Amino acid sequence: MKDFFLANNGLYLIIFAVILVVLLFTLRFVQIKKIPKDKVEVVQAAELRDKFVLTRDQYELKIYKEINQQSSIILVGVHNLQGQKDDFKLLSKLCKQEQWSLIAFDRRGVGKNRDEWKFRSLNTDINDTKDVVAAIRAKYPNHKIILFGEAIGAAIASYASKNNKNVDGLIISNLITKSNLYPISLGLYIRFLIGFLFTSNIKLPFDIDPEDISSNQAYLTNMNQRYTLKQDWSLKFLSQLKQINKKAPKVIRNLKQPTLILQSGDDVFSDFHQLKVLNKKWKSHQKYHFIFSGKHALINEPEIKDVFTQEIQPWVKNLL
Repeated sequence: MKDFFLANNGLYLIIFAVILVVLLFTLRFVQIKKIPKDKVEVVQAAELRDKFVLTRDQYELKIYKEINQQSSIILVGVHNLQGQKDDFKLLSKLCKQEQWSLIAFDRRGVGKNRDEWKFRSLNTDINDTKDVVAAIRAKYPNHKIILFGEAIGAAIASYASKNNKNVDGLIISNLITKSNLYPISLGLYIRFLIGFLFTSNIKLPFDIDPEDISSNQAYLTNMNQRYTLKQDWSLKFLSQLKQINKKAPKVIRNLKQPTLILQSGDDVFSDFHQLKVLNKKWKSHQKYHFIFSGKHALINEPEIKDVFTQEIQPWVKNLL
């Protein structure tokens, strides 16, 4: 027996090394994939100011705000991946016709919040959304507060609505259901491997065709002024993005708040087979509406006016 072990030491070392490498890769994969809780360092209660919401950790989230004093409804906009608070201006005009109020905010590192803030976790965005809602509730205790999230904003809004009594309703626009959002090149694979092995903060460049996002030329012009066609996101962010999008439908199904789910028929970031599966699972207080045209940035598509009149308006009034 002793001779057997001595003769096979090399084999055992190889097996041990393989197991160790597999374990290390698995741990690294879990580490990158996990969305850290990102505990809030509470300094004060969230507060709604004129131009920003001061979060519990005293970060100033810049806001776009249209308050109608006669309103009993406040929509709170949570923008998409390449969006910002001003993307809700068209929706705000439609809300104004109904004497509803609307408040939208720039997520950290976006729009007027483009500073040196370093991304850690999408839970930061979720906590910020909770803070925005809490600040609005403190200022307007008798209003109905409805979160309106688009794309990644929809996922963030759904998570922020969990067990949140400050949220009276939720509108979901074009939830991201597609796994691979952008074309993968050899160079991207190499950067991905480097990021996986050494630093999850490595930037992964993606080429974006604005025509995939919207058919609204005014919106595209504005978008092109904000960003270059090549966007850089870290491996850490993209891994968390994939996780939150994957889990969002289940989170939405378990919400107690009434939910309106809007889906564009020409959304490049949607897996339409997956949507058919999900459509069978929505509960009775969750209304699903499919728009046969319209691209990803629905709130800036020409179709939004009809969608607002035919779907959003009656759904919101039903909450009153």
